[in-house]
Amino acid sequence: MATQTKGVRDAVFVYISKPNLTTEEINSVEGSRLWSASTKNTVLLLRGLIALQVLAFVFCQKRWRVDYGLDPNRDPSTRLAVPFRAKDNPTARAEFSHPDVIITLTSLSYYYEGLTDDDLFLNFNHLVSSDQADMEYCVWVADSNFLPPAFRQLSGINLEDRPQCIEQVFPCLKYAKAVVDYFLEHIVFPRELKEFPDKLSASGWDLGEEKPEPTTGFSGTNDSRAFLPLTVSQLNEGEQQHTNALVLEYLLQDENSVALTQKPKTARQSEAEALLEMVTQLKPPVRVILDVGAQILELDNLEVARRWLQMMDDTEDTQAVIFCDENDQTCVVDRQDRVEMFLTSPFANKTDVCLVFLDEAHTRGTDLKLPLTYRAAVTLGANLTKDRLVQACMRMRKLGKGQSVIFCVPEEIQQKINPRLGAHKPTTTVVDILEWAISETFSDLRRGIRLWANQGQRQERQKSLWAEAHVEGSTQLGEDANRFLEVEAQTLEKRYRPTQQLVTEASSSAFQSGIDAITERLLEFGSLDLGSSTFQEEQERELSPEVEQERQIQRPPPADPAVHSVHLDIRRFVSQGVLTAGSKAYMPAFMALADTSAAQHFDVRNLPQGFLVTADFVRTIVPFRNSYLSDLFQRSVQWILTSASDTGVIEIAIIISPYEAHELLPEIRLSKRVSLHLYAPRLNMGLRPLDSLDLYTVPHRAVIRSLSRRLTTELSLFSGQLYVDSLEEYANICEFLGLSREFDGNESNGSDQTSSWDIDVVNEALVQFMKVFMTKIRRNCESIDKTHGKALHVTDNDENGDSSYCTHSLCTPPDLFPDLYHNSDEDSDMESNPAEEAHGLAQLLEAARRASVCSGGSMDHEEHKELDCLSFPLSPRSFGKLGLYLDSYNVDHSRLRFEYYPDCHQARLKIAVSAFHEIMATGMQSLVEAAATQHVAPMLYRANAAHQIRSENGHITPYYADRGWSCSEVDIRPCLVLEVGYSQTPKDLTHKAEEYIPGSSGSVCA
Repeated sequence: MATQTKGVRDAVFVYISKPNLTTEEINSVEGSRLWSASTKNTVLLLRGLIALQVLAFVFCQKRWRVDYGLDPNRDPSTRLAVPFRAKDNPTARAEFSHPDVIITLTSLSYYYEGLTDDDLFLNFNHLVSSDQADMEYCVWVADSNFLPPAFRQLSGINLEDRPQCIEQVFPCLKYAKAVVDYFLEHIVFPRELKEFPDKLSASGWDLGEEKPEPTTGFSGTNDSRAFLPLTVSQLNEGEQQHTNALVLEYLLQDENSVALTQKPKTARQSEAEALLEMVTQLKPPVRVILDVGAQILELDNLEVARRWLQMMDDTEDTQAVIFCDENDQTCVVDRQDRVEMFLTSPFANKTDVCLVFLDEAHTRGTDLKLPLTYRAAVTLGANLTKDRLVQACMRMRKLGKGQSVIFCVPEEIQQKINPRLGAHKPTTTVVDILEWAISETFSDLRRGIRLWANQGQRQERQKSLWAEAHVEGSTQLGEDANRFLEVEAQTLEKRYRPTQQLVTEASSSAFQSGIDAITERLLEFGSLDLGSSTFQEEQERELSPEVEQERQIQRPPPADPAVHSVHLDIRRFVSQGVLTAGSKAYMPAFMALADTSAAQHFDVRNLPQGFLVTADFVRTIVPFRNSYLSDLFQRSVQWILTSASDTGVIEIAIIISPYEAHELLPEIRLSKRVSLHLYAPRLNMGLRPLDSLDLYTVPHRAVIRSLSRRLTTELSLFSGQLYVDSLEEYANICEFLGLSREFDGNESNGSDQTSSWDIDVVNEALVQFMKVFMTKIRRNCESIDKTHGKALHVTDNDENGDSSYCTHSLCTPPDLFPDLYHNSDEDSDMESNPAEEAHGLAQLLEAARRASVCSGGSMDHEEHKELDCLSFPLSPRSFGKLGLYLDSYNVDHSRLRFEYYPDCHQARLKIAVSAFHEIMATGMQSLVEAAATQHVAPMLYRANAAHQIRSENGHITPYYADRGWSCSEVDIRPCLVLEVGYSQTPKDLTHKAEEYIPGSSGSVCA
């Protein structure tokens, strides 16, 4: 979006924030070049979350542990958030129906609750088996400020030492967002999220439909009578009509009052303890707490009882607390901390010496005989209706006849009541409380009427289907039974895209279904919009599995391995270095993918045919049918046979199977033409690339062989390599995929051009082929979004077929900093190539990210030393946007410091002092650079450019880092090794290193 014009950004803002759009507002987004297959789902999701009020529903209408949460005891078990009926009272089988609501509420549940020890063990087991374990763990560490230094590297975690993990590691990681996100992304959502194509729904309307015999029900209140099915009517007898007014009269008596709750006095005090402390100080004393507002979340019922009893003075009239346990049993705990059933306890007939605590779930239906003098504190909470409030107050059975209540109003509820108070009412009264509760009742009715209407329409539609199936006294459904089903699984486009067709269908369904009574009820509440997202999130579904049915999954039979063989033409190639034309012993490498799922997106015959593979490499199993997908049976690239010219340039490269490598090894050792190379794709940023084929070569040649640029690119892509080693290599891959030809730094012609790349041809089919190949075949369906493989995330062409527009989501200089490639008069005085500046800025961000992971101190200015080792060419405009770049790169720069020197156009990174940096902060520039830029200490860092350092005498001394340096995993002090070409003698250099690093004697190689 940052590269789009202001008009497009404004149009998208309206599109994702306005529920009802005009045709012009829709076309301004969906008719623009931004609207493509890879971007429209993101825009539609944002529209659903914001305009259609998914986030408003989650944050305004749902409270954690009150309306939703995790239920570890559910059977069948689930890791997803489930609906709660009251505080800590999950439903038995209900689920939220809307997928985005499920995802959001589940994420919030884990953010609030954190991960359990079992969750973290699962997380670590999954992490250590992944390709990018070290890199991902660095992200975890960066999100945990209190993790001990010994555990800030993955190698320091011993999962077999469970006590150490549970006591020292897990408490620092259980609430870290990066850790929770990894758990959700890799363990919870892939395993738990499910959606069915269709559903068969029933509701209270089906229970209340007309039957030969009358159906009766009972409710103590009638505020929700608007939700009764139209076939059910309330029987309001004359002698009962005064009940509601009588309860309000009891509440409006003078002995009832209002108190504002207190905030915690210290950071250690919880809100629950602050509320209990306030209750104990109220006069007249409070003997009952009715937590109908669910304000006590930090403590369970037994903990509340114990804590309250501890706060009260030990007197004869305060000896125990009555509460309800997790099994809904009424219990009592005394001052000796004995917990027993209330009815069988000594306090069953001595309630006058007991305090009473009832949580939200038990403020309805609980009946206790309490003394006439008892006073109750009633908490208020969000979405508390008058029905629930008076039900809670009536737990005081003698209310208005000696017993009284005091309403405890939290600050958030007071803010809702304040607009109702006039200038003449400086304080909140019971009348204000009741008015607010009645207004919450109205809001609840308006929210629920949509669900009621939708259920009514469904029941009416099913009733008409039953009538059609009932012919001549018998019911015959047959194929018409499918007409009772409703679509459950929906795409983002169908769920959120604003189309006139959806609006017409909703309106037609509302007005033309023969249910005028439902329509009239909707009009009373001012809404006919049944297609809104808000209504959808309020549905909950019950899963009723059919016990009689057992599902048997028929898996494919085990595959038979193919018989290995070495073709004679391959042996001839080993001996002579020449391929036999037209032989079936080999084929182009990408032709081996012809029977994979990736080949469905692109014809592999159109791919380059430089790299070859042998028939034995391709042949892994005996095909069990004529056409099958070989995704699971593709070999990894390991052994490569090459034949080269006299200059060492490889002319022929063939990938062979391990069997062939073993069989041909004696012949290869004697061959004067070919060499065998050991190879593995670079799947981890910490591994060095093996594209040069120099890891292991048989036999050793006097002239080192090298692959051409074209063959290197083919090998990287075919093997599934996830990281590139240079900008040039990246450009070669992009050119191979048709993403770009070159980076010229100039903006393309065209007023609508928003990309800073010189795009040649965007071959979307090839890109999709490579994306499927990389993720499904080479990565076993794991994500490549955190690797350089995310270059494959490109947009489709626009609807007019214009291929000049392409959006890259790529962590490379032209994508991270597209504005550097636009001409600017502001930086005209700076003689630097935009690509070079972008590359330098990328290096600066990478150094800052690694420094933020290793850095340990605060950012007080006096703690910084002058570290003039990390300087990068940068324009003033780019430095002004450095903060935005750091945030987009997910760099925690709170402990870093940057300075800019406009005279030389240089940005300088300064690092907070820590025990690690104290050792490195010397006059020897490479050591300081080591501390700032190594990915995970210890790790080898290769420095390939000459630098200049300032020695103690002030002279500028050049040096060249020949190899680099490394650190021990145990102790970096005595094991630091530096190998550089330096202007002083080796002896002087050794003494200087010992001076800089105390205790390094004998450990410095000069």
